[in-house]
Amino acid sequence: MEASRDDRRVNLAGTIYGTVIATALVAGLSEDPDLSPGEIAVSMLSTMAAFWIAHAYAELLAGEGTDGRLPSLRAMRHALGREWALVQAAGPATLALLAGEVGLVSGHASEQIAIWLGLVALAGWGWVLARQNRLSVARALLVSLASGALGVVVVLVKLAVD
Repeated sequence: MEASRDDRRVNLAGTIYGTVIATALVAGLSEDPDLSPGEIAVSMLSTMAAFWIAHAYAELLAGEGTDGRLPSLRAMRHALGREWALVQAAGPATLALLAGEVGLVSGHASEQIAIWLGLVALAGWGWVLARQNRLSVARALLVSLASGALGVVVVLVKLAVD
């Protein structure tokens, strides 16, 4: 069965949200010199899993009425499946951090790569959304730059709070 347009939008929203969270987590956790890239990856992925379950749970609670019954297993699987994009968004950062953990690059470099991958992904998703909405190339470029800039702001706020 093909996903509806609304399901694809939810997945894309989850991907963007997951990218923002993963990037902010790496930025904040990388400020702790006692954490290795592997430990940052584990912390990030466990946080992403918590957000995934929380989003699926919220979707079930806010979903259509269940006529006084608990949500079905099918509805639960559907919600978990739709929100899985949130966890998948952490994939590139995880790979970068694992490269640092196994020594392919330095730990610091892996953390910087993970952050930059997130920022580039956000700019890319801005481009994709703009073009899906049939914006001109010039406007799509502006949306892409704004999306990447939002990522930079999130990282800066995260660093300022820590």
